[in-house]
Amino acid sequence: MTYPKETRDKFIEMRAEGRTFGQIAKELGIAHNTAVNWSRELCDDISAAKAFKNEELIEKYRMYQGEEIGNVWRATAGHTG
Repeated sequence: MTYPKETRDKFIEMRAEGRTFGQIAKELGIAHNTAVNWSRELCDDISAAKAFKNEELIEKYRMYQGEEIGNVWRATAGHTG
């Protein structure tokens, strides 16, 4: 059976998020074996999607750190000790 590109793209996204084959198969309406086969076929795309998601998390963490440092600085500004 041929599936739309959108289904395969969603599969890549879901695998990159760490979802199980069973979860993905149920949500996308595909066979468990299809999910396993796609995982093998699309492993490079899944790895790239994971790396992209990790970069997003790192950037969010850095932004959070910057906000926290700013909050500490504002809270202690003018307090010399």
